[in-house]
Amino acid sequence: MPAALAALTERLIRRLYEDVRGERRGLTAKHIQQVMHLARVSTGSGRLELPNSIVVERIFDELIFWRPRAAGRASRPQLIAGPPADYRYVVSLPEGGASTVSVPELGRCFRLKVIDWSGMPRETKSSPVALDADLLAAPLVLRNWQPGDAYRPVGRRRVLKLKEMFLARHIPRSERRGWPVLESAGCIAWVRGMAPASEFCAREGTRAGIVIEEDRL
Repeated sequence: MPAALAALTERLIRRLYEDVRGERRGLTAKHIQQVMHLARVSTGSGRLELPNSIVVERIFDELIFWRPRAAGRASRPQLIAGPPADYRYVVSLPEGGASTVSVPELGRCFRLKVIDWSGMPRETKSSPVALDADLLAAPLVLRNWQPGDAYRPVGRRRVLKLKEMFLARHIPRSERRGWPVLESAGCIAWVRGMAPASEFCAREGTRAGIVIEEDRL
């Protein structure tokens, strides 16, 4: 997990503990690491007891913070799943140069860079690493993965669910919820680390390509 994302997750764990307990006293760095480990394990369930009778329970991809009635007043469960929050950012499609969008939830920024595809060497054109700028349409949205997301990657004959692709790439459950996805008018065009969608991929005849670069904030 990137350092910036880990720090953000640690702060969220402290806040959720405080929301249930009423204070942070008793919660140590060791406890926080135990909660983060519970979020990363591959099994679908688990349970962890924190100081002051606070319980963290994993149910599939969610962590629930709560306090049993026997320990006092019942608390409303607090949830944390993968990266701390969903996100959705509209991206301006650049006519030239680049367009950048910051995603503080991941501690990353993404740069959509325009390149002259017609002037690229033939061997570069044979590798599907870019999107065709003319095929992208507004609204262009960078968001996190949602259950049910699916598209047809270039070179594949059928539509694949992102969940299948995550399993094939051994991407940890704790990272999936925040995984970046780029939509073009409601259709998935690009997914971090995956082949772009066939209908949006740069090809012979493409004039302007779009490559997506990622950097730390």
